[in-house]
Amino acid sequence: VCGAKSHTKALELSVGADALLLVGASGPGSELQIPQKLFEYLALRRPILGLLSPDNPAVSIMEDVQADGLVCDPGDPVGIAHAMRQLIDPLRTPAPDAWHGVHNYARSLRVAE
Repeated sequence: VCGAKSHTKALELSVGADALLLVGASGPGSELQIPQKLFEYLALRRPILGLLSPDNPAVSIMEDVQADGLVCDPGDPVGIAHAMRQLIDPLRTPAPDAWHGVHNYARSLRVAE
């Protein structure tokens, strides 16, 4: 929609987004692949709409950090539409403990480990 943007500009745009879309692999081997955008999204602390198969490790990470977001099966267009409506609802507020564990996935901590 916006055309090609630099990584820095894409992050700037992401900060103002109502929600960020995280698309994961599906099918055989998807349980071994974590979308790398997940870690950028965690740092931004913006709501996440994850289109992820239930066995994708990103689902567990989102639960672990108590991410403000929703996960949908990528093959469920009705569920995706419902989740999108929920995430952009202007009256919606994140849980008080949202993002509680996000510090465990900080880049500096992961690099040191």
